Amino acid sequence: MKVFISYGEAADQITALRLQALAAANGLTVYVPPAFTRRGTESSLDSEREQKLRDAEIILGLVGAGFTESCRLELNA
Repeated sequence: MKVFISYGEAADQITALRLQALAAANGLTVYVPPAFTRRGTESSLDSEREQKLRDAEIILGLVGAGFTESCRLELNA
């Protein structure tokens, strides 16, 4: 099963990566976008994230420290 973990601020990446490790240990394929995608404001997704979103069977939104435009774009896609 393929999972995409969208997260808010760069600080939330730690939690997302922990979930990725737990999921991988249980046979899931999990994609966590790199932290640099949480800086600044974006108006569109890059091709890699867009493809990973399309391939995902589950999209998990993880927001703890704050909500970013990147996260909003991923969840809206």
